Amino acid sequence: MMEVAAGVVAVLVAYAIGSIPFGYLVVRAVKGIDVRTVGSGNIGATNVGRVLGLPFFFIVFALDLAKGLLPTLFFPRLAERLGLAVGPDLPVLIGLAAILGHNFPIYLRFKGGKGVATSLGVLFALDAAAAAGAAVGFVIFLALTGFVSLSSILGGVCFVAVHFSRTEDPFSRSRVAMSIVSLALLGLVIVRHHGNLKRILAGTEPKVKLGGRRKGSARVGLVLLIAAVALGGLVYNGLRKNRFRSDRIEIVETGRYSTKRQRAERLIFCDGDRRLAVSCPRYGHVVLLEVGDDGGLRDPVEIAVSGRPVALGATTDRLIVLQRPHGDQRHLEEAYWQAYDFAGRRMGDPVRVGYDPDDLAISDDGRYVHVITSGHAEGETNRPDPEYAIYELEGDNARRIGSTTFASTGEDPTRLAISPDGRVAAVTLGSARSVARVDLSDLTRPNIVAREPLPGVSTPEAVWYDSRGRLWVTDPDGSTVHRQEMSDGPLLPGPKLGATADIASAAESGLVAIALPRTSAVALVDGEQGREIGRLPVRGTANLGSTRPLGVATSRKRGLLAVSNRAGGSVHLFKVEVPGVSIPTHDGRADEVAAR
Repeated sequence: MMEVAAGVVAVLVAYAIGSIPFGYLVVRAVKGIDVRTVGSGNIGATNVGRVLGLPFFFIVFALDLAKGLLPTLFFPRLAERLGLAVGPDLPVLIGLAAILGHNFPIYLRFKGGKGVATSLGVLFALDAAAAAGAAVGFVIFLALTGFVSLSSILGGVCFVAVHFSRTEDPFSRSRVAMSIVSLALLGLVIVRHHGNLKRILAGTEPKVKLGGRRKGSARVGLVLLIAAVALGGLVYNGLRKNRFRSDRIEIVETGRYSTKRQRAERLIFCDGDRRLAVSCPRYGHVVLLEVGDDGGLRDPVEIAVSGRPVALGATTDRLIVLQRPHGDQRHLEEAYWQAYDFAGRRMGDPVRVGYDPDDLAISDDGRYVHVITSGHAEGETNRPDPEYAIYELEGDNARRIGSTTFASTGEDPTRLAISPDGRVAAVTLGSARSVARVDLSDLTRPNIVAREPLPGVSTPEAVWYDSRGRLWVTDPDGSTVHRQEMSDGPLLPGPKLGATADIASAAESGLVAIALPRTSAVALVDGEQGREIGRLPVRGTANLGSTRPLGVATSRKRGLLAVSNRAGGSVHLFKVEVPGVSIPTHDGRADEVAAR
């Protein structure tokens, strides 16, 4: 209820800000006249430029752009800082309210401008790369035609083209609002300029005169200069490195690699942290990347797995990929895990694990593989009970040595983590909204000893133990929950991050890194105090495009943090520098295994 009320307030305030008629106010202040009585009668920057000249065109254009950009960009962030969950639709609704405010301002009896500059500001906040394409397109078309109205429409077409070409599944639940608004805004711009289009066809529409009485060549040169400056700004922005800096840690992006597989999900450092493995489940691939001394990612080895990879694990000499059969085969045959060497060659035969596995973990000594399977918990009644199973590696093959089952109803295991001392495992139970604790003192008889519900209505997503034995759980609603002791005590609510948090990692300094798929960032949380200290941006193309961070992995001995991008299939590598300390691996133990 609080989130809904805050959202309504944000939308209303955005409308009020969008309604501020900067063009009307500027002309009234400078010339003492009503801009609606001169020129085209519009309150926008173009008409202001006709009345007052070029400098005032830019002033009003910037002000109108800002009243769309700033509320759309900062109101959702303010809500997150206040501990409120921010869904993917709220920024879109705020931006739309600002545009409607400009077009139909309450202060001028709902008779306003055409919304080009305000729409551009909103679109920069929602999809900066597509908005940049629209801006460049607008300037180029303006240089070629001289018609602001036609250039605005063609700029809108550029935005829609760039947005849909870059957006995977644009009408999915998390993206449908943005996609619909993109098309609606293009339609609105066309409708608001229908009179201009008629005048263009009739040959009576005036062309913009950016230079007063200057010749056409000067006008074209000026517009091209503006375009060059804009493109230079884009290039400069693209060369900047994503980074986070505080008095206790500095994180700087050193490498980025596109898997060209659209989706990159789970990832893990392996081969003594000399390589990074990332799963691309949509196309049945796992990519092994060499991590250079300069922090770059190179020399990819593509492993075409036979199933759909759902989880990764590694020992000193092999990569283990947990896989579900493709398509209808998942209903007919058991899933399996397959081992590969670090050159991508198969090792041994597939090890069958049951139906619908979700996660695996490797023991500290690299001898045992722990696997959870959902069985009938995913809806097929002819499946066995959900299960926790343990396999012992024997050369290139493995044998099953122990297992236990979860409750026959209501418990669907989704993620798995093993404590640093190897004595207990934690398993998230998505449908039951709880975390099960499994006693591993006897690997032949793993025993579920406790089930701990999450606070409120949270649904667990990822589970992880830090190096001090604290249990961390993330949930799609944006809450991070943790407990201070491994053996007892309740799960306590942590910071509200305002976005889905899929997986956690940590640094020796006590920082926990949590991927935030909805906000193109990684949240950094103080492990001792349970509070967020900042966010590391994870940007896409030219540092303008948004990403959907999903997986996080770290290397202690090399001081590296890796993040996978589910939306674009890219992998981002960051160098982590902590005074006197290096960041640990994801499970806090992989370096020790690699050293043996």
